[in-house]
Amino acid sequence: MSKAICIQCGYVKKYPKIECKRCKFTPKTQKEIAKSIVLSTQYLSEESGEYQEFEDISWAINKIENGEQNIFDQGLVGRVVKQNEGLINTRIVDIVRMILFPIILFLLGGLFYLLRKFLQ
Repeated sequence: MSKAICIQCGYVKKYPKIECKRCKFTPKTQKEIAKSIVLSTQYLSEESGEYQEFEDISWAINKIENGEQNIFDQGLVGRVVKQNEGLINTRIVDIVRMILFPIILFLLGGLFYLLRKFLQ
């Protein structure tokens, strides 16, 4: 089961990108989303190549609750931001392809219909 830690208050939530039930914080910026992913069981560890266990990230709860600011490896956060940007760009291209193809077919069908009506 997926678990994540709110980067604002340290509350345990189900997924990294959702609103925290305790403090109502939702990660919005690329950096906030990257930090949230790093503190989740959805993060694929660079070292082991495996998904993190909750025990691997639970250390952050007390640090965040105690107000510690610099608990993140900024290099790691930067790499996760870049990975997410690549995923977002890929998804946008896929969405455009999925939408554009039916629109072109619809327009071509309409054009052929009008030409047929006009030429009769």
